[in-house]
Amino acid sequence: NVNLVKKEQEVDLSVLTYERGLYRITQACGTGSTACLAVAKSEGLVGEKSIYRIKVLGGQLELLYDSSKDYWLGGAVTLSE
Repeated sequence: NVNLVKKEQEVDLSVLTYERGLYRITQACGTGSTACLAVAKSEGLVGEKSIYRIKVLGGQLELLYDSSKDYWLGGAVTLSE
């Protein structure tokens, strides 16, 4: 997969994901969004806090970064055909 990440004003990051198995851009990718946040944190693009907001085509994801350095993904889920 390929993820494009951008620092945003209204959210912490904006992520766009092209999924190689689907051969198209997806509405959301939790793994890709988590990886983008980890890189953004290591590069100093986002500050240190416990909850990060990630904007994806399908809506908004929330990533919790806890004291044991684990990531927890949350957000609304909508199924479509």
